[in-house]
Amino acid sequence: MKVSILIPVYNASKYLSVCLESVYNQTYSDVEVVIIDDGSVDNSLEIIKEYVNEKTIIISRENRGINQTRKELVLNSTGNILVFIDSDDYFNNLNVIENYISVFENYNCDMVTSNYTRGINGDIYETSESPASSGLQTSFEYLSKMISDNSCVALWNKAFKRSLLLSCVDNDFVDLKLGEDLLICMSYILNSDKIYKLDIDSILYREHESSLTKHKHARDYLELNRVLLSISKKITDEDLKDKFKLFQCYHVLQAIFCQISNKDDDYMELNDLVISMVKNNKVWQFDGFKHWKKYYLILLHFSPKLINHILIKSLRLAIKIKSIL
Repeated sequence: MKVSILIPVYNASKYLSVCLESVYNQTYSDVEVVIIDDGSVDNSLEIIKEYVNEKTIIISRENRGINQTRKELVLNSTGNILVFIDSDDYFNNLNVIENYISVFENYNCDMVTSNYTRGINGDIYETSESPASSGLQTSFEYLSKMISDNSCVALWNKAFKRSLLLSCVDNDFVDLKLGEDLLICMSYILNSDKIYKLDIDSILYREHESSLTKHKHARDYLELNRVLLSISKKITDEDLKDKFKLFQCYHVLQAIFCQISNKDDDYMELNDLVISMVKNNKVWQFDGFKHWKKYYLILLHFSPKLINHILIKSLRLAIKIKSIL
């Protein structure tokens, strides 16, 4: 069973060598590595060329963004199984691909998922375990658990069947600033039958302070909401649809805790959406919210006067509540 490891690269010279070492030293042999350099202006391409072999496909072109790059990676791959890894991450052990393939061969599932380690700016600080039960489960069981517990919806701790992922390429690899992984994973799972949770720590995923603290825009959250609405229409089970509604609210309501300018053209539309979600849903019941955010959302839900222009007024209050609790 052939595996394609897909690596989007953009100005990744700081960590790229570590990533490529972990990829090319995997014990599983039937592997091709597909790399797209998305218009890097550092020496990423030179680093890539130091590692290439006969099983490597390299594409270097102008910058087109992460979603278009991932789409092209899928289309240029030839493996039966596809595994994504970002260029600043790395596999935690040499047997990750071998473990994935063993599961596919033994259980004939549609997707394999695993645990991972998170780090900020190079410092490992948390091993994250998917709340889904280990072993084989239906896609419905996995999706229900993932939605209820706000499990990781990233591409990089999973292995996919290329034949199924191709069905997502045209509609789901779209230009989003928020939630692009969520859209692809959700659509894929809804088209799947069986999923296997592998109880191994497969990858170190780096979060960077710059990406965590940068300003967000109202239109990004509005687009995310439209994406989540499109996903909800594909869910037929009513109980799961109710769970997904809270999941949708959770992701859109993160706008409350970001610095969004009221000069943004789409500000008032987002403000009205957030107010509607807080008023009409018991959003604090979603487990993904930290405790101080739950208290804050309860306060907003039962305080109509406080809720007006929520995106302007609420951030300072939220910070105060966080400092008290």
